[in-house]
Amino acid sequence: MTDVFDKVFSEKLSAIIAITSLICFFVAIFVFLFCGSWQFSQVLDESKVGQFGDFIGGVVGTLLAFVAAILYYVALKEQRKDIKINQTSINLQNEALGKQIEEFEKQKEELALARNVYEQQYKTMKEQEHTMKIQQFESSFYSFLNVYITIKNELNNNDQDKDFFKTIFIELKNSVNDNLVYEPFLRCHQIVEEKYIELFLHNKGRLSHYFKTVYRLLKIIDSSVYLNQKEKIFYTKIIRSQLTDYELLIMYYNYHSVYAKKAINLIYKYNILKHVHPLSKIEFNNKYGITTENNYALTAFLEGFSILLEKTINQFCDSFEFQEVQEEYSNLSVIVSISYTEAVSIKISCLNKMLIPENFEQIIYDYLFDKLFVTQFKKINDEFACRNYTEEEGIVSFEYILNEQLIQKLNKDTEYDS
Repeated sequence: MTDVFDKVFSEKLSAIIAITSLICFFVAIFVFLFCGSWQFSQVLDESKVGQFGDFIGGVVGTLLAFVAAILYYVALKEQRKDIKINQTSINLQNEALGKQIEEFEKQKEELALARNVYEQQYKTMKEQEHTMKIQQFESSFYSFLNVYITIKNELNNNDQDKDFFKTIFIELKNSVNDNLVYEPFLRCHQIVEEKYIELFLHNKGRLSHYFKTVYRLLKIIDSSVYLNQKEKIFYTKIIRSQLTDYELLIMYYNYHSVYAKKAINLIYKYNILKHVHPLSKIEFNNKYGITTENNYALTAFLEGFSILLEKTINQFCDSFEFQEVQEEYSNLSVIVSISYTEAVSIKISCLNKMLIPENFEQIIYDYLFDKLFVTQFKKINDEFACRNYTEEEGIVSFEYILNEQLIQKLNKDTEYDS
């Protein structure tokens, strides 16, 4: 029905009606002029002209108005078609744009996958390069480690007792005057250091070669740009595992002497002297007549006390605050309390006086001085602590209030994440 309506009311019908209207117009003029009853005069007959106008307006005007309506309808219909076509074009464009967006998304995903592949390849290449550099480093490191072991073996093989460093240590110990009881601990250390210098000069050819090799071995590790800090510590621990107790003691005195200024930083940085026990040092041996072999209880106590000191002193240096820490050591029946309120206080309560060794309070004082300063390669002349002594109900207590201005972090092995 709509198609028939559109076909009837079209531009063609408008043209026919328009032509018909013109024909009617000319026919009306002919009829009006030649078939009308005219009486020609100089005065125009307005009634006749009005009748002609009414005819033209009523018939021709109506037809032309109908033509205009048809043309308006046709124009609206064409406009609607154009709008529909435009809408269809827009929909097609939207579909095409949507497909382009999908293509772009797929390309983006492909680029991301390609980038991941390239990144993985780059990471693999870097890992391979790092592995190759580590292999090159290890080749140099283990070759030089073999040089160190060879030198040490030669020193031992040429020694009468087949233990060069033990012989040197006993010689050093015997050269120190046994009468150190009344000397301050720092002076005791200085005396041993002076005797070591004499011993070093007497054995310079052998000791100098040995210590240069150790220094170069540490330098190879420290100067490597391909090792992170964790890896450097790993390789220095390999070196540390090769050191005997007597070797460590000789290294201890060597690196406290004037001949080791160049190597001190590396020795301290990698905590090479970690396993030197204070009671193995000549200062304690000759002053108190005690060693790790003849006093196991004191040896075990100082090992635990050392760990507690490292924890609390370093925490104090990092944050200037910590809660009171208290630990009991059953081997000597001793309770150690470390607290910080107005000052850092270390209190040692002896529950059984019979279990503690002679001169226990002075031993602890000297141990603190050694642990906090001498072992850290720091020498001071000031009093580092105020000492208090109390005894109540059979419990003897020693308290040391440390000089905060002198406290610094203690060297210890550090774990690294990378």
